[in-house]
Amino acid sequence: MYNGKVKKTGREMTLKWINNQKLQSTLELATMAHAGQQRKYTGEPYIIHPTSVAIAIEREGGTESQIAAALLHDVVEDTEVSAGQLRARLHQIWGAVQADEIFKMVIELTDVYTKQDFPELNRRARKLLEAQRLSRVSDQAKQIKLQDIADNKRSIELDPNFAKVWNQEADQIINHLKG
Repeated sequence: MYNGKVKKTGREMTLKWINNQKLQSTLELATMAHAGQQRKYTGEPYIIHPTSVAIAIEREGGTESQIAAALLHDVVEDTEVSAGQLRARLHQIWGAVQADEIFKMVIELTDVYTKQDFPELNRRARKLLEAQRLSRVSDQAKQIKLQDIADNKRSIELDPNFAKVWNQEADQIINHLKG
């Protein structure tokens, strides 16, 4: 079982929700889904990112469902786990009502305007459409997205050239989220 401590850039963060079996199972699900993945700019295990986002959501007073969605926010987008598989597993862990609430947020946070699905659009157009779409998601999902951006920013800044482009895109998303 996970020990409740996450090593991140030399500091340890203790999770207050470590004794919550449902969140523990959700963390295990996210960890298995992201197994073998590493952060592009830091080389850290990928699970550090969703865990950091979940910790930030908890610190902001987020709900149990938001913490779970934060842990899972990249699963459908960045792993082999399908939306249907994730939904089924959430129902096993959480029960129907809370599972559907968590699943809804994960889907709201999953990119729609991807290069794979919209190859005719350039990056700028896809990111604008994504920002506009995110302006219509739930307030709970917006809170997670803001923390996702904040955590991504810390690693993306390690590549100053890409950071220039990414920071403009992130600012556009933030303006749509807050607007």
